[in-house]
Amino acid sequence: MRIILLFTIILFLNACKDSKGKKPESKENNEAVLNCVDGHKPNEVKLNFNILLDLSDRIDTVKFKNQTMQFYQRDLGYIVSISEAFQCHALNKRYQFMDERMSVYFHPNPQSASVNNMINQLKLKIDRNSTKESITNISSTYNNVVPKIYYQALADKSYVGSDTWDFFNTKLKDYNIIRSGYRNVLVLLTDGYMFYGPTAECIQNQCNYITSEKIKSLGLNVNNWQQVLETKKIGIKPASNNLSELKVLVLGINPSNSKYDKAILNRLWSNWFTSMGILEKNFRIIDADLPANLDETIKSFILKD
Repeated sequence: MRIILLFTIILFLNACKDSKGKKPESKENNEAVLNCVDGHKPNEVKLNFNILLDLSDRIDTVKFKNQTMQFYQRDLGYIVSISEAFQCHALNKRYQFMDERMSVYFHPNPQSASVNNMINQLKLKIDRNSTKESITNISSTYNNVVPKIYYQALADKSYVGSDTWDFFNTKLKDYNIIRSGYRNVLVLLTDGYMFYGPTAECIQNQCNYITSEKIKSLGLNVNNWQQVLETKKIGIKPASNNLSELKVLVLGINPSNSKYDKAILNRLWSNWFTSMGILEKNFRIIDADLPANLDETIKSFILKD
């Protein structure tokens, strides 16, 4: 009897020792190296992630100088959060379920061979054959390559612009922006104005572009702009349809003129997305801000349903 009692006491003491010696799992330990957002849990959702860059003169450090942080630097900060979110998602997946994709696009494509080569480096496919090293290098690859693209554009001052409307009209299928069975996320880096000279057109008050000058010519820079917009049926004409499986994050809205432009841009973009079948819960339009302030917002949009 004494032997049994002694054996029980030893087991109890060892259990207490193990319990005290065991380190509690911290938030950082559960987040696969990177700082994922609160509430993100490992899941088997496949991620199809794409970024459309707008290298128009909005990134010019003289024309649109900002003392706090230049707008191209904000873009680079947003991309840090984006690449970390994608890497975190991949690291939290079991290998047998991995089939993740991430790409960066311009539209139209730049004429520079070196830029196109860099874009190819940013096309990623992570599957069960990918090494852990290749996954843990995702963020560093993006943080190394993307700045070079911006620096070259700034040095050359060759701002090709971005035909966002035509991207939705002709490239969603070509580039497999929407894949069946995936969480499809498209991020647009833009100041909110949409213009590409060679294709700009309007049919009555439905246009495939929007500029500050156009807002003014349509009579929207007034206090009752909402009434004017509805009465004149002003909007961005739909470029596609049936986009209910697409999530869109617009980053960098930066109105340049009228005090009404910000609200008008938000309304026009929102109406445009819903006209193409994008669910209201699946898009967000966010003003230009410091990247640190938007880090959690960006990651939450990408990682959470």
